Amino acid sequence: MIPNAVIFDQPVANANVGKLQEMVVVDFTLPASVNPAEIKKIAWEAAVASPYAYLKNPVAVTISDRFDRNFLTLYTVKCYVSDVRHERLLMSDIMERIKRELVRRELIPQFALEGQR
Repeated sequence: MIPNAVIFDQPVANANVGKLQEMVVVDFTLPASVNPAEIKKIAWEAAVASPYAYLKNPVAVTISDRFDRNFLTLYTVKCYVSDVRHERLLMSDIMERIKRELVRRELIPQFALEGQR
């Protein structure tokens, strides 16, 4: 939130130039032993399948290595949301779709979905 005094005293810039679309970043980590090409495809498909995604802008999935008591791969999905008010819904929808597909392919255990719709 910007204080009123700032608006009147100095220039203010909006990162999305007043548009409703905004980039959303979804991160998740899996063991490094999982095939990254397969996971990137699952993540990309999850993002483009979401009803909250704004598909006139590109969807990107990138990876990087991590180590936390084990070798891990961090996956980052970058996607635009159609309306900034749906940012959290898009993030949740993408993660739910990814998790369901990973369970379906037996890449993560079934209990990872417990408590979800």
